[in-house]
Amino acid sequence: MRIFRCSVPSLILVAGLVLGQTPGLLRAARAWGEQGATSGSAEFESASLKLADPAGPATAPILRGGPGPTDPGYVRCVSCPLDSLLLRAFGIGEHQLAGGPKWLKTQIQIVARVPAGATAEQSRAMLRNLLIQRFKLVFHWTKEERRGFELKVAKDGAKLTESAGVEQTREAGTAQRVDLPGTAIRVGPGVPTTGVMGLTQPNGLIRTAGRRATLEELVQYLSGALGQSVVDATGLSGRYDFALTWSLGAASDAPAGDGGASASEPQPMLADELRKLGLTLEAKRVAVDVLVIDQGEGIPIEN
Repeated sequence: MRIFRCSVPSLILVAGLVLGQTPGLLRAARAWGEQGATSGSAEFESASLKLADPAGPATAPILRGGPGPTDPGYVRCVSCPLDSLLLRAFGIGEHQLAGGPKWLKTQIQIVARVPAGATAEQSRAMLRNLLIQRFKLVFHWTKEERRGFELKVAKDGAKLTESAGVEQTREAGTAQRVDLPGTAIRVGPGVPTTGVMGLTQPNGLIRTAGRRATLEELVQYLSGALGQSVVDATGLSGRYDFALTWSLGAASDAPAGDGGASASEPQPMLADELRKLGLTLEAKRVAVDVLVIDQGEGIPIEN
């Protein structure tokens, strides 16, 4: 099985930068973008960025390193699509990126040195600055009303298991068993053992595992998986352990940005699994922050 934490199937995420989109990160990125200036402290110590060699051997896109147990001193990117890196750097889903030329699909290579003591959020800010500076990106934020979902507590009340555990530690380069209600999963080297993780199985089913996870983290994960915004309307602020097994089908018969009157119903298996936790998804129109790429240059400043 494969561990992933976002909806971009073409980008394998490993270690520090693997953490999914978070509301706090999105708010910070949006405020930073509206100011129209980069933060002087959000810079890699050094960074090499260049286009991937189209004539080179086929390589699976991989983003690894940054704050975490595996390679905290460097962020390394191999054959990463630029648009996928923008999603990661800004903490948004695919449905929240609009505009931009075709060269946003360009694959690039990055080796960047991370300052000692930098946090994961600071590392993402450094990645944002690097991409914008090297590709001379010009962008703006807009808010659009789109089809989406609200996550709510079911009528018979929440049935979540509040986490009593502490964050698990392990030696670098080792796998970790993570115990969850009624099951356990094995997390590969460099992948955090807290938050929300998705595991695809050979039969196509998805196991969504939460350990010490907030419902804010769950809705961000579901937003990426469903390709539509999911808003947390539960009012619950604790950290929980849970496991869901469901099928990823078309969450909507129309594109995520379609202006229809309502969202399609969630996949029945997902609805059933959420109901076991005392939660429900309600289709409705929601306000979505959208990052619009206005212009840029397809050939980056390499060093």
